[in-house]
Amino acid sequence: MKSLFSGDAAVYLQGDNALTISGLFNKYQDDEYAGFLLGGFKDPLVSISDHRKASVEALHYVMETEDVTQFSDVFCTPAHVELYLEEDGNLSIELSETNDDGSKFALWMPIGMENSLPVYDYVFDHIIPGEDDEHFSGLFIFRRQKKHGNKIRPRRK
Repeated sequence: MKSLFSGDAAVYLQGDNALTISGLFNKYQDDEYAGFLLGGFKDPLVSISDHRKASVEALHYVMETEDVTQFSDVFCTPAHVELYLEEDGNLSIELSETNDDGSKFALWMPIGMENSLPVYDYVFDHIIPGEDDEHFSGLFIFRRQKKHGNKIRPRRK
């Protein structure tokens, strides 16, 4: 397993059917987490393990009531993000609690979107395209641009 990214980030999920529920799991006795697959990806698959308490509770609610209206608001909150390339070529994302506001990085998961970008003060850090030929799908990590006066200057390497 190779680490591709590790850091606190705002989480953005866009598009209908962006996530498929894999279920609720216990990695350890006291660590229940929500499992998802990200839409638009077949090879590689993108799995998400969300260890944030509010997300786990929201998924319990969805599974009990089939009411998904509030889930996105709970899911799209800042998280500590770990992005891995698995040995089989698939990608895994682990989300966990953070006290950070997620203003330095953004994890954006748009599925089936056309000409839409939710963040304007960021530059691409990691780009992983999806496979949907008809619509735009992908997984992106953005880095906040540094502002200098009224101008935005890209990060220098």
